[in-house]
Amino acid sequence: MQSFRALGCCILLLTPCVVGVGVSAKVATAASPAARRGEATTLNNMGLAYFRQKRYQEALRSFQQTLTIKREVKNRRSEARVLNNIGETYSKTGRFQEVLRSYQQALTIERAIKDRKGEVTTLNNIARLHHQGHTN
Repeated sequence: MQSFRALGCCILLLTPCVVGVGVSAKVATAASPAARRGEATTLNNMGLAYFRQKRYQEALRSFQQTLTIKREVKNRRSEARVLNNIGETYSKTGRFQEVLRSYQQALTIERAIKDRKGEVTTLNNIARLHHQGHTN
């Protein structure tokens, strides 16, 4: 699975996003239940590729699937990162209540696990949202 993940990342970096998404989708489909962590990485990479293509609904679907797996395997730090990805994607669709909700969930996790670097990132995301006037 490691080599499949690396292949997906290389393709994302070296070719147009459309090709990378297609290959990553095949890798995600091929993943066994025992390779859930690798599957989550692949799905997250797909979400990032969709995001770069401005295909926000598809990005959200990939990030939501990633989030489900991160919760399943109890990877809290990665769960918070994915919640930030989801928040950023929601911001591109104008769904600002969902943006704030995602960031607040990430912040709660980061504080619970004492991830100060992640906490700073999320606080910056929340501050940017307030600065842009998208909160009540």
